[in-house]
Amino acid sequence: MTAKRIDDLCAKGILGVILLVLAIGPLAMGATRNEELSIIAGLVMFGVVLWLVRVWASPKYELAWPPMCLAVLAFVVYALFRYPDAPVEYSARSELYRVLIYAFLFFLVLNNFSYRYINWIAYLLMGVGVFMSIYALYQFMTRSDLVWNLVRPGQYAGRGSGTYICPNHLAGFLECAIPMGLGYLLLSRINYTKKMILGYATLIMLAGIAATVSRGGWISISAGLLLQLSVLIFRKGRRMPSIILFVVVIIGGLWFVSRSDITQRRFDDMVVEEGRFDDTRFLMWKSANTIWKEHLWLGAGPGQFDHQFALHRHRQFQMRAVRAHNDYLNTLADWGLIGFLIVASAFGAFFYGAIQAWRHVRREADDFGAKSSNRSAFALAGTVGVVCLLVHSFVDFNFHIPANAMVIFTLMALVLSIARSEDSMRTLPTNLFGKAVLTLIVGMAMYWTATESIIKYREGKLFTASNDKELGASAEMKLLYAMHEVDPMNPETCFRIGEGLRQLNWEKPVGWYSQIQEAEKWFNKALTRDPLRAMSFVSYGMCLDLRKDFEAGSSMFRLAEVVDPNGANTMAYIGWHFLQIDEYKKARAYLERSLGLNWWDNEMAKEQLEIVSIFE
Repeated sequence: MTAKRIDDLCAKGILGVILLVLAIGPLAMGATRNEELSIIAGLVMFGVVLWLVRVWASPKYELAWPPMCLAVLAFVVYALFRYPDAPVEYSARSELYRVLIYAFLFFLVLNNFSYRYINWIAYLLMGVGVFMSIYALYQFMTRSDLVWNLVRPGQYAGRGSGTYICPNHLAGFLECAIPMGLGYLLLSRINYTKKMILGYATLIMLAGIAATVSRGGWISISAGLLLQLSVLIFRKGRRMPSIILFVVVIIGGLWFVSRSDITQRRFDDMVVEEGRFDDTRFLMWKSANTIWKEHLWLGAGPGQFDHQFALHRHRQFQMRAVRAHNDYLNTLADWGLIGFLIVASAFGAFFYGAIQAWRHVRREADDFGAKSSNRSAFALAGTVGVVCLLVHSFVDFNFHIPANAMVIFTLMALVLSIARSEDSMRTLPTNLFGKAVLTLIVGMAMYWTATESIIKYREGKLFTASNDKELGASAEMKLLYAMHEVDPMNPETCFRIGEGLRQLNWEKPVGWYSQIQEAEKWFNKALTRDPLRAMSFVSYGMCLDLRKDFEAGSSMFRLAEVVDPNGANTMAYIGWHFLQIDEYKKARAYLERSLGLNWWDNEMAKEQLEIVSIFE
């Protein structure tokens, strides 16, 4: 088999890999679960292997190296530097894992796609977008809370999310697909029959993003369409169709908002007394800002925001935040100002490259007298999609959803790879030594990523099985022990094992004392792996109280208060503790404080207060 034939087969294999990655991710609930993400990582690794074969099969291989590559590589190095010092190793490792997957995908797409294949990517994104939009419209019209066979949280009732759990993340995906539909409709060279199909597909996707009832999504897509219109009105023959389409979209959006009760309620909820805007996100942003100020330059560590949040919780926010709902603040909190500036430089380099690519395809079109160009359509649409998600990132965390992040990095790489002129695409020639160094570096990163993928897949499957509500306690514990064997650094697994033992022995069955001591060991392991989790201290203290070791128990509850000073649930348990040791005045103070933090959904504090009233 000739080198050219090998190169061609590998190129087609890489195309197939990327198409699978971009299709599986969104359809698998955004690839937020470890088992789906590990499968996607495996596909990316296979694509990288094919890429290395292409490198060695080519006598004179040139590595694409636009300015953004340096920023991406710098962030990978920075992530490797920050990972060892993170307080919660498991979360930092998971974040590093994702960073490496995205970096591999970016370089893979950048170096292995020619303009001949961009239509495949565009059609795939639009096809997936149409499917999910139809699904979202079904959810919206029937008020279904099912995503495949899973039940969504009740907070998303009445909104369409397609194959995502959160409607905002479907909006994030559609923000990339809709500009692609409009771009191909107005700029591409495809025939009128295909354009008619694309027109219908774009309308369906617009209806899909409307069904998400995502305020951030609507604002973002409006900004993106306005940007797309601003560019197209300067293209001869495209001005009037662009204006008409934009007006139709705006009128349709306003009509939908005026007709939908849930839409009006969501906008009404933003406005409080005296016309001020308010949202629970603002409370999370305050906490994120505080975390960043405490770790100004380097941040709290990769993936540490969720663990740091309770320490800086605003008293009016009693839920678990997980993310800051603002990718900019989340980046500052986790990675510090240095990490933020590296990320900002990457996007700055992308937009510089995108402008160069746009100038290149426009100049090429002018040289050949062409009024339309598929590359022009893709370059503009891909750039607009990135802008949309950056706008949406002010109020959400789409870049922390693997499927959406991979779509964005694929679009960025493809936009940069469109222009092949010397000015807009720098390359690095690789000799035999260069190929060897590239293979060594990529091989080591692949080995770590592949090993972690196996761990994530096994752990993810066990985690999903352990959450089956029909499981008995004994079967659940076996799965949890197996999870711990797969990845002993996960603090959540240690906590769940300890909590399971505590609950099974709370009524003091035969042999309870030794089992409670065993539970304490697991809570200690959980705290070793995550020293800022209040419930680990609480459950540890409850075990000590059960064994009548009240002094040690009190120390645990005091530590729980330190790491979660404004947690209503934590305060309720501390009140419970003081009730056990007959300190009713302190019990009442903590229970009333708990109700002051959360009076609407706090049955435990109410019940304990009634008991305190009896004994006082």
